[in-house]
Amino acid sequence: AGEEEGEGASESSRDERLLATVLGLAGAGYLSKACARFSTNPVAETGVYDDTQPGGGLTADQALVRDTLRDLHPQSTAVSDDDMRPAQGAGGAVTRYSTSSKEYRDAFWEVFHSVPKARAMSVDGVSYEELEFLYYGGADTREVLFDIVASINRGEVHESATKIWGDLNLLGIEKRDDDGNLTGTRPIGIPAAIRRLANRVLMKHRSADMCDLFTGGTPDMRRTVRDGMREICLRPTEDGGLGMSAEEAEARVKACNIPLQVGVGLAGGAEVAIQLLQEHLRRNPGHAIASDDKRNGFNCISRKAIFAGLRRWFPELIPTVALWYSEQRRLFLFNAEARCSSGDTFMSTEGCAQGDPLGPFLFAVGYHWTLLEMQVRNPSALICAYLDDTYVADAPRAALETMLEGDDLAQLWSGVESNKSKRCMWAPDPRSLDAVRDRTDVKGTPDSADGVLRGIRVLGAYLGDKAWCRDKLVKRVRKALEPLSGIMALRDTKTIHTAQQLAQVLLRFCSNTTLTFFLRTMPPSVTQDAAREHDRLMEEALYTLVGGARVGRNSPRWRVAVQQARLPVRMGGMGLTSAMDIREAAWVGTWALVTRPIRELHEPFRDLDVALAPGERFDELREAHKRLRAVRDQVGKTWREWDGRTLYQDVVGPFQETKAVRRSRYHPPKLTPAAELLDLSEFSSTSEFLQQAQRRYTVGIHHRNWLALADAFVSEASRRGGRYKTGRCKNHKCWREAIRFVAVSQEGAGAFLNAIPMRDDMKMETWAMRITVQRRLGLPLDVACQAVEAGKKAPNGKPHEELGDAAMVNPRAKHATRHKYLLKRLVKTLRSAWGMLIEMEPTAHLSYSNPKQPDVAAANIGKGHVRLVGDLKLTSSLTCKGGDRLGWKG
Repeated sequence: AGEEEGEGASESSRDERLLATVLGLAGAGYLSKACARFSTNPVAETGVYDDTQPGGGLTADQALVRDTLRDLHPQSTAVSDDDMRPAQGAGGAVTRYSTSSKEYRDAFWEVFHSVPKARAMSVDGVSYEELEFLYYGGADTREVLFDIVASINRGEVHESATKIWGDLNLLGIEKRDDDGNLTGTRPIGIPAAIRRLANRVLMKHRSADMCDLFTGGTPDMRRTVRDGMREICLRPTEDGGLGMSAEEAEARVKACNIPLQVGVGLAGGAEVAIQLLQEHLRRNPGHAIASDDKRNGFNCISRKAIFAGLRRWFPELIPTVALWYSEQRRLFLFNAEARCSSGDTFMSTEGCAQGDPLGPFLFAVGYHWTLLEMQVRNPSALICAYLDDTYVADAPRAALETMLEGDDLAQLWSGVESNKSKRCMWAPDPRSLDAVRDRTDVKGTPDSADGVLRGIRVLGAYLGDKAWCRDKLVKRVRKALEPLSGIMALRDTKTIHTAQQLAQVLLRFCSNTTLTFFLRTMPPSVTQDAAREHDRLMEEALYTLVGGARVGRNSPRWRVAVQQARLPVRMGGMGLTSAMDIREAAWVGTWALVTRPIRELHEPFRDLDVALAPGERFDELREAHKRLRAVRDQVGKTWREWDGRTLYQDVVGPFQETKAVRRSRYHPPKLTPAAELLDLSEFSSTSEFLQQAQRRYTVGIHHRNWLALADAFVSEASRRGGRYKTGRCKNHKCWREAIRFVAVSQEGAGAFLNAIPMRDDMKMETWAMRITVQRRLGLPLDVACQAVEAGKKAPNGKPHEELGDAAMVNPRAKHATRHKYLLKRLVKTLRSAWGMLIEMEPTAHLSYSNPKQPDVAAANIGKGHVRLVGDLKLTSSLTCKGGDRLGWKG
């Protein structure tokens, strides 16, 4: 028994530590990291190296991780002082990054006014929150902070500061495949907080210019890119060029596509890349996609290549980057210098830190010359990269040779090499791959070990045979939602009483969004099975969370509760949006985002018109767009009919100036105007309505679902004997569910569901949250069911019932409990000043307040000896602002 008690106490202690950790992360607003605590720990265990112990006191696994991290950091570099020499302008002055513009100050504000929460700290021990505190410490402090950040971005920081801020805290993140198998370790070097935030400011300020270079997004940048291609053509062959004449070089450059690096600064870059490749295959069904991934790209990219790219395209950034990458920097594992299993220290000598906000840009600028070299040798190929993931679409032989030649060029110009085990290719027509049958070392070729592939994975999305894509995506959804079991197991502890609230927050903001990217990158017909599985798993979690077992999975009441929970919070739901409902809106939203970039960035696709383009993907797009607009129009028509039908007149306003206001049947506001749902032919325009288009189209779906539920409640009430009359109905009990649904759909009624338990006034204890959510969804209350089973009676003398209505109002107090106690306290306070002149809920009020009975009245205490009357209203910090005025009514 003692052992069992010990085990139970140990388990309880573990649960409390887990809950405290998750609550701390979620309370800081870092929900994704909190959710990750319920899956396999992604941080590889490195242990603490102890010189007094054999082998440093490390386990075999810890020693392996440390040695792996050592191998992932090359300890030599080819960069020289000449490579890092700053560019000079007129008069020999060093060319530096300009921080004097209004746009730069705006970027500074964007970053510092709300910093990311609970991010990992570097070895200097300073957090983002502390720097944010300085930002809000007053104008003088803010200006000092601005000067520090601007100095960093100009590259004018003292050497002693760079020695501290240049060190990196090293984390090893486990890499796993789709089956959960450990495949390697990803090293993440985390710089100091001030350096990270300063670099975020720089990226915020210049990411658009960077994107224009990497995609040829403007005429000037296209000329710059073609100048680089022309240089490659003219360079002698012995120097790695093509040795062409000027005429040949001009013809080759003119025939070349522009390689696209979509991983820096391009909104929806992954979606753009995926749809570009899909469109290429639609137009060229005999072509193939060759996929290449660089091995340890960020740590291996040559600093010589980085500074060469900066000198060519962004010379003003050389002093800035040289602050951190001009020499080797120390790495730290848990506050001690990084050491391998043999005790030797290792440092960051080559590449760029993956935890540095500048990291993606530095990799791209060092790798982009390689992409130009690849493109100029294969003019017609579509070369699309997302940082170190590179894809080539062309005829199978040409695509494969471009990919293989690109590996040689990358090693020559950028210092990175391909991960040969990840090389693969796929073609819609398997017969076209006979041209590459001899390359058995590339996955997907006919005679390779795996044979011809049924599809290929591009930036996480699946392209290929529909059945294969469906199966892969369903499997991916199940894997992604494995943390649900851990979230549902959260329980209150002795010191933490918000487990229910925390579970709901993680369910809504983390688990429920796992499928969104796939809904946007794959057609609705492919995502249907995965969406259905997603909804099923989310429903199972909700069933556990709100006590659905009291009504059963197949009961009509549970089915209605699920439909309501899938509505947005502001429409009476819980924000657990159904993936099945938004599939088509996501697909339309993607094309609203990517159509113009596809047309502008890839010249062969300038004629793309999604309203007319043939193919199954576009057929689904047109059908989805037509249905979504029809849904919105039908709902809009219904709302107009309701608004035009007067149910009753309400008298509102100050007592001296009352007026009658027409009241119609309630419906949710903010239906997307029809003019904002653009025609498909306008998807290539610059209209602002193409931004966040998925949300605009989804609103109509939510309104349709709200209307269906409202009609169902009214129909049920009518069937049970209720009917509409002016101001009343035949049997008010029949309308209980319809009234409840309209009540929870009011503005602010669900604001408590948006609260993350960060502060005391944002926390709801589990018992209160559970009751509130169960009443919101029309489910039996746990406490009410217990009272029913015990045969207890409510204060009105009637037996309790499972929905808790009998316990809500005490007729003797005339008000709900909170209002009653607060009113008594208020009257007691007022009477301490004015005595019995203060009346509580006066009965003889018709002469001055007809028909409303006020909560408080006092004769002759107002200015000019007038009577004052007042009504007590309870407000919440979750739904009201301190200065809100409730106004007059009655």
